[in-house]
Amino acid sequence: MQDYKDTYLENQVRRVARLQTEGKFIAADEYLAERLPLPRVDELPGIQYDARQHGYVVPWGRFTRGPVSGSWLLAEGQAPETQNPIRSVTTRVQDNRVFILLDEQMLPTSERWLAGENAYNLLARVNAGLVKDLALGLVACRLEWEETELDKRLHDLRLANDHVSVVCSSAVWDPDRHALVAITLVSPEQQSLRAITATLCTNSKKSLTLSVDNQTQAIENTRRKYIAVSGNLAAVGAEGHLVTLLHPLSGNPQEEASEAFYIVTAQGETLPTRFAERLNLAIPYPVRAAWAKYLLEQGLQENLVKKLSLAGDDFQEALWVSKAGGWRTIIENGLKQGLIKL
Repeated sequence: MQDYKDTYLENQVRRVARLQTEGKFIAADEYLAERLPLPRVDELPGIQYDARQHGYVVPWGRFTRGPVSGSWLLAEGQAPETQNPIRSVTTRVQDNRVFILLDEQMLPTSERWLAGENAYNLLARVNAGLVKDLALGLVACRLEWEETELDKRLHDLRLANDHVSVVCSSAVWDPDRHALVAITLVSPEQQSLRAITATLCTNSKKSLTLSVDNQTQAIENTRRKYIAVSGNLAAVGAEGHLVTLLHPLSGNPQEEASEAFYIVTAQGETLPTRFAERLNLAIPYPVRAAWAKYLLEQGLQENLVKKLSLAGDDFQEALWVSKAGGWRTIIENGLKQGLIKL
């Protein structure tokens, strides 16, 4: 089991909780209120800043600097309510879901671990949700995970046009041609999905931006309709809608006049088999399934095949494949050298 502890944050929790246990009332400035579940001092009813005493005053008391940076302690007066001491808890990542370990129970959160994100930032996102519940008073100071969880982290994916940005669970793109080849979009509103889809297919010069772990890729529209499969998340107990879009050149290459086509495989599919099937439809030379590995290797060497960029778990592998005449030479050489057989 791997683990990370934010010692500085844990010490802050310990110092504040000790005073709360003694009956002290503690508030926080704007910055600390984002880290600890404490009321913001500048939002307390009737509070004013007293420059002469370098503190805050309210009708029922006076605040001075507290035990940690950004905190304010009620030094005089009677608190309007009793504070439950805040406490430090451990979080655990399991199947890329983040759980809070509380009183020997694992409480699920909505957070997922993103690719390229370190443990410190993940804890910060968990705490951004916890600080909203002042009554619960929990602060995540430690994160645990198995080594295998690192391979399950999700990419931070978004696809945006000039007006809307939509979260993506997976994406395949062709950086050489600035083309979006396959994508799964998720949104609470169908209108956002329709806006993105319309921009992809429009005849205008409008473009989109694909953001992958804070790196951006310009996407040009196809001026053609994408292959689309849509659904509702209610079937899996969630709210919202999703749609998977496939580039029009990812269909049957025999039906397209283009000089190239795309191949996209889902999890569990075999790429060489799909490659041989599609190439057989695309070129005028017969291709046998047993030749798949040889043709794929030679195609990559001769730049007749290029691997595409992808992120997420929906798609396993993807290729751009040329229909150019170089395939005839590759097949003839393979037969002469005995690398493939009729």
